[in-house]
Amino acid sequence: MGYEVVLYITRDETTEGFFHRFQKVEMRDRLWEVQMVNDITSESMLIIYMKETFINEFEPARNAEAAPQETQDSPEVAQDDVAAIIGKDELYPYDKSKYSIRNAVNGVWLLNNYNKAQIENSTSTEANIIITSTKSGTVDLIYRRENEDDVVKTIVIKSL
Repeated sequence: MGYEVVLYITRDETTEGFFHRFQKVEMRDRLWEVQMVNDITSESMLIIYMKETFINEFEPARNAEAAPQETQDSPEVAQDDVAAIIGKDELYPYDKSKYSIRNAVNGVWLLNNYNKAQIENSTSTEANIIITSTKSGTVDLIYRRENEDDVVKTIVIKSL
């Protein structure tokens, strides 16, 4: 599955309350992201699947679990005249997110796969989408203008 560490711990109220999906945990001066908690296999233990992540120099690792777990927005494009869609690169099932267009006008918003996501509402400059699929994959958000190249942003859908 691509996990780096599997942790077996005693199951009780404290451990069940502590380990939530995607919480960050510091152990031995390394920061780990909880990928999955298996609480079905055993009545007496939790099986925690974790992946090493980075330690943010601007935020102490011991406070990382209190920080909201949002995906970073796309980096800004250096050229001011390049059209780009601004918004999150990764979403999870049933997430809602707002996207905007920079340096483009008079376009319409489209998706390449309406089985995975839907546009809830849109204007000529913004679109609100919702992920409707529970399966991982990708969906392309497209800003289409007449007689010009489409502006495309690929959004990765991570599974639960």
